[in-house]
Amino acid sequence: RNGRLEFKVRFPVFNKPYLSVITGVSYSQEQFHFGKIESEPYAVAKSLDDRSLKSAGMQVHVIKPTLSNTYFLLRLSADLNGDFMSGDNALSEYLKISVAPMYGWKRSDDLSYAVGLMYGYIFGRPSIYPLLSYNRNFNTKLGLESALPAYVRLRYSQHDRSFWYANVNIEGASYRLKNNLPGLEGIEKPHLHRSGLVSSVMFEHEIHNWLWFSVEAGYRFNLLFNITNSPARNAEVLIKSKVGTAPIFGISLFAVAPKKKTRSIENYGPKQL
Repeated sequence: RNGRLEFKVRFPVFNKPYLSVITGVSYSQEQFHFGKIESEPYAVAKSLDDRSLKSAGMQVHVIKPTLSNTYFLLRLSADLNGDFMSGDNALSEYLKISVAPMYGWKRSDDLSYAVGLMYGYIFGRPSIYPLLSYNRNFNTKLGLESALPAYVRLRYSQHDRSFWYANVNIEGASYRLKNNLPGLEGIEKPHLHRSGLVSSVMFEHEIHNWLWFSVEAGYRFNLLFNITNSPARNAEVLIKSKVGTAPIFGISLFAVAPKKKTRSIENYGPKQL
């Protein structure tokens, strides 16, 4: 089993028709829970069982429209991932950087698309891959948001206070583990790399004019759950695990800014990376 508790704060620091800058901070704790472990070969699983793997970081999202209905989009994030509160290693060993520059075309308020590159960890290990974003409102109720291969989601709005989403997304992380964990003695820079394909349905509803909640349910299909001897993409795999498909469930409570504060931002995609 896998559980994660996450906190995020995002807000516009500059929002004009010619430039929008959104920044945010986040903190999460993730735990893995294994079944009954008795035999010695699973010492690493014993070490990871119920261990809180933390992530704390900052994100910056920059959107620069041009006079010709095109736009530049840049998303940067810097996160500390792993047992960074243990004090065993320099904080730089836990630092994970993600960057995604894109160039897009806004054909109308209902259609925009973009192409670009991303360097990040959604596949578990650091990877560079092409990005294709396509965002379209088919009518007043139905829309599509995507940034392939990261995610695609279909949106249906019952009204302006309730939304349904059908999501397919890839999400992953790379965690620097504590030195000398049982089963990993002598490994200089042990890392856990995980990645999965998530298919889910989510419902969002407004409780108050600024307070919303959401519930999500679906399935997660494992892509990667390995332990390596370094953070590099070509690092030696020390332990390769087979993780089964599992149901997921999530709940969220969040506050939103007034619509007049976000109107010039929301017409450009992708919404998330």
